[in-house]
Amino acid sequence: MVSSLIDLPPELLIQVFQSLSPQDLEDVINVMIDLIGSDDDKIIDLMYVALFSSRLSLTNYNSRDKITIVDRQVIIKDFELILSLQRRRSAIFQRCIPQNITVRFTRKSDDYHTFIQDLQQLHGLFKRKKKGTIELANIDPLVIYFENNFQKFDVVIDCNLQWVENPTSISSSVIQILLDMASNPYLNKKLINLTIKASDIGSFYFDLWSRLLISFENLIYLDLSNNVLQNVHDDIEDILSMSFKFPPNLKILNMSQNLITKITNGFIINLPSSLEVLKLNDNIIVILANDLNLSIHLPKLINLQLNNNPHLDYIQETTFNDIKDKDFRLELRGNNINDDDMNKLKALAKVNRFTLVI
Repeated sequence: MVSSLIDLPPELLIQVFQSLSPQDLEDVINVMIDLIGSDDDKIIDLMYVALFSSRLSLTNYNSRDKITIVDRQVIIKDFELILSLQRRRSAIFQRCIPQNITVRFTRKSDDYHTFIQDLQQLHGLFKRKKKGTIELANIDPLVIYFENNFQKFDVVIDCNLQWVENPTSISSSVIQILLDMASNPYLNKKLINLTIKASDIGSFYFDLWSRLLISFENLIYLDLSNNVLQNVHDDIEDILSMSFKFPPNLKILNMSQNLITKITNGFIINLPSSLEVLKLNDNIIVILANDLNLSIHLPKLINLQLNNNPHLDYIQETTFNDIKDKDFRLELRGNNINDDDMNKLKALAKVNRFTLVI
């Protein structure tokens, strides 16, 4: 069987091997090594290429999450070891270019200390080391790999904090990582999807870190849910309008489960015109401006979610007068809008042919 595989084109073999899950492919490699007595074999080399050229998930602990079914999972503590080992496997790993890298860090509910250490390792990975204005020549090989061996990456940081918790060190580490990515010219154009959730970064330097997001010019998905974000911060009355600098090509923005109280015209104007989905569920929104002009400022918007804002009891139907897109979907479940206003919205949705979900 092995001899017949050798006759097949390498590209075809890699495709065949990539049809297996990473774990199954690892098992096959180990069986082959046991049979041959070493990993010095052409077929095993191609198996390694298939394994390391697929999607790579860099995590802070060994997760059994379903993402591991399709991703090659590497714990950050093992990442540097893999690169430093003088083995055939390590050499192949270093020259392979994964299709995508997802950095996925989740705090276990009972562990602060280890998670902070994990975030510090991520900080070391993203930070471009400099001395004065000249970059050091002896940059960590782990950093070099991460900067040069892929074209796009995603980041998911789930701090898993509860309202009664307030570990400042976690928020400081998360903000530092944001700064690292935004200021690293080798990384900031490669970030495609960013999730930072269940933290309290909205309480710390909000007016500063919110300006960093514009550096991620190719970011299309941003999830900032459950981060204590609010309209007023320090002396800034409407920070979402004044300080926030959103990525220019953003398509999906999730700001649900925060402390946002109002949606102003300034906030809508501040959003990128590329936005298609805006999620503002589970906030404490009271005011929705009457002059949002969504079709002008957000011409590509097809989904506005305002579900479960129990303090929202009034929406003037003229707010959505300019919406005439049959693909537009306005979601207003779990609010306290009075019957008269809701009936007017229903009539407007029927006339303008957009979908109203209540």
